[in-house]
Amino acid sequence: MTNQKNTVLTVHFCLHGKLTRTGHRQIHCRVYYKGASRHVSTGVSIEPDLWDSRRETATGDTEEALSVNAELAAFKAGIMEQIGKCKPENLTITLIGSILKGTHVAEEDRPRMVTLVDFALEYLESRFVKKQITYQTYYNQRSYLRVFSDFEKYHTGGKPMTLMKLNPETFEAFIRYRMEWRHNKSTEAINQTLRPLHNALQYAIKVGMVSPVAAAPILENRLDSYPHSYRPGDELEGPVRFLTDAQQAQLLNYMESTKFSRRREVLQMFYFSYYAGGLRLSDILTLEWSHINWEKSELRKVQYKTKRLMPIPVPLSRPAMDILQAWKGRNPRFVFDLLPADYDVTEAEAFFMERNSKDKSFNRILADVSFELGFDKPVTFHMARHTFAVNALNKGIRLEVVSALLGHTTIISTQKSYARFLKSTIEDEARKLLEL
Repeated sequence: MTNQKNTVLTVHFCLHGKLTRTGHRQIHCRVYYKGASRHVSTGVSIEPDLWDSRRETATGDTEEALSVNAELAAFKAGIMEQIGKCKPENLTITLIGSILKGTHVAEEDRPRMVTLVDFALEYLESRFVKKQITYQTYYNQRSYLRVFSDFEKYHTGGKPMTLMKLNPETFEAFIRYRMEWRHNKSTEAINQTLRPLHNALQYAIKVGMVSPVAAAPILENRLDSYPHSYRPGDELEGPVRFLTDAQQAQLLNYMESTKFSRRREVLQMFYFSYYAGGLRLSDILTLEWSHINWEKSELRKVQYKTKRLMPIPVPLSRPAMDILQAWKGRNPRFVFDLLPADYDVTEAEAFFMERNSKDKSFNRILADVSFELGFDKPVTFHMARHTFAVNALNKGIRLEVVSALLGHTTIISTQKSYARFLKSTIEDEARKLLEL
């Protein structure tokens, strides 16, 4: 015969776990229902001698005992209130476990707890199913929602906003990010990215899920659309940009500590470029294991752009060799596993497309990282090359050596690019060269 007690919901308190350094033990709440139980810590602890296990209360009339008993009573009341909101036919021991853990949301609160992005995606899909929008609109707006969701994930440092807790500051940060770090010149393009979120908010207001007052700061924050007028030279190559010592230290620390593997890999390639004499991205892509002399810790290859063998082997430091070790075993031919082992690097047009694709994706990741670190400008992959050159010249390495490592066809190319940073050193070297 089934024990009747096992079909009734009961709540108990008991001591659990080992003694702490202060001589206390945790008080757990255990709920029994239909022959099963779940328990969780109440967050309250007590000295074992002050606990009455039969009455499940703290003993005595001391201030500590009264405080413990009051906290346990409030904890039990909160649990019972949440259980009371559940329909009896839906109540299970698993549901009770969720209530104890604090992960359960009451039925009446559930719609407001959904994230804004998830709600916008559901609304977008419903409009597409009802044929209110075309597939192209559905596809584009779904992509916009993914971009905003990634921004929330990587840049806000918190949970995605819900309909219950809208955060206008996140929208402000997203707009700044798009304008200042992703260099979106068109304000209308940014407005388009936010459109599926705005549409979803307007619908949420209509069905009473969001207050118009809460949504107003977001819906009214539309950018004025205006045509962008380009200044002469906008599309010309910009000035040489490089990392300061402090920025390099921040970026290195991020590379070593980040939990995002793709970001760590891109930063490893960035720093290998820096350590290996400012390798171009095309040479990072085409770097083969056969180009590495492990005994001498050197690199020498035909540079992809100039089609010339490096005039001197590039000595590889310990950090550079450590990066190589980390990539061993992934691709039998190419070091950084960016191309399949049988890839034909002589197909210039195909390689050009491959290189451009990697450049865009790498720069997007580096821009995101530098944004998070609070840099004054987005990092690009090519900055590894510039940073190497500027630091090498600052350390007194001769101009012709830096020029050879960079793979410049003439020393004049190096002088033109970097003379503005170290005028006295470079001009002296150039003058001596021209006087020969």
